[in-house]
Amino acid sequence: MKKHVLVSLILVFSLCCLAACGGKQSESSSDTTPAQKETTQVPKTSASETSASAQTEPAPETSALPDTPFGKAAAGGQLLSETELKEWEAFFAPRVFSYLLISSYKEPAEIDLFELLQNGIFTADSELPLSPAMDGKETALLKERYPETKNYPGPISKLPVKEINTLLEQYLGIQLEQTEKKGLDRFMVLSEYDSYYTKPEGGHNAVQLIEAAKMPDGRMLFHWEIADNSEPNPTNHNGIVCLEQESGRWLIRSNERLE
Repeated sequence: MKKHVLVSLILVFSLCCLAACGGKQSESSSDTTPAQKETTQVPKTSASETSASAQTEPAPETSALPDTPFGKAAAGGQLLSETELKEWEAFFAPRVFSYLLISSYKEPAEIDLFELLQNGIFTADSELPLSPAMDGKETALLKERYPETKNYPGPISKLPVKEINTLLEQYLGIQLEQTEKKGLDRFMVLSEYDSYYTKPEGGHNAVQLIEAAKMPDGRMLFHWEIADNSEPNPTNHNGIVCLEQESGRWLIRSNERLE
């Protein structure tokens, strides 16, 4: 009988111990739950709210393009500062640019060669090689084929194909044979000397830059002006030229006269 009572007491004591342990585990489990919830807590601002907030933030300030032909052509580009524009003035300083920009062309091959070369571009102020002198035989042959040159009071300028190619390659990245040869038939020519000839009527003034913009693809657009002092109605020529860098050099890709 005593054994049965002892066993019963042991069983009761064991059950009490188990109950006490279970309660502590429950309390321990409930203590860790808030911490876990805190680590997985979602942001107070939802993704949609974040997107809406981003849309309302002001965009970075950019230089406004003018509502002009240049502004429309340079849409999406960034205007150059006055300091940057002045740095480019040295690039356009050679007088040769006033000849290169006198005609409109959507691509280099369309350039008007008569407008480019008619005033004897190979002169000191163009910063190109000087036009080579003609010998007596060459001069006689020119007068024979073009009698009107006999009475021409001024000098005849020689335009060797080799020099023309050098000019076109340096500034447009093409050769004479790659052009449409627009206006070339207006020159005198001696195939024996591989040269064209012209009667210069005057030069051009230097190019002045008005404004410029850098485009997203790296091209540069320049609004230019050339003063014309001709009589009786002097005017200023202006237009937009596009430059693109190729193999470390800037080449003219197009030129649009705005008059």
